[in-house]
Formats: sequence, C-alpha cells, structure tokens
Amino acid sequence: MVIDIKLDINQLDDIVRIWLKETLKTVEGNFTYHYVHPDDVKEYRKDIKALKRILDYIGEGE
Repeated sequence: MVIDIKLDINQLDDIVRIWLKETLKTVEGNFTYHYVHPDDVKEYRKDIKALKRILDYIGEGE
C-alpha cells in the first residue's frame, strides 16, 4: 500500500516536536505509574533527561 502525503517542510518541525513531547509523556508515565525493573531504572532516567534536554534545546521545554 502506498500513501501519498504532501508535507510542507515547516510541518516536519512541528511533527518532531509533538513526537518528542508524546514520547516524553509516555516514558515518564511508564516510569512513574508502571512497574520498572530495577535494572532499567537508570536507563529510564537517562531517557527522560535526554528528551527534556532536546526539548529545551529546541525551545519547547517545560
């Protein structure tokens, strides 16, 4: 199946910002409200920190 989508290059920035924000919400939610194996805690914290730094860098941080 081929889907033809016309995207303006400016829309790509918005798509990436939205994706990063949603990914951060998901990772934080998994870390906070779901069981995380003790071996994975360090990785989750690193992922959360990295996502926040990227969002801060592009001016979308909290």
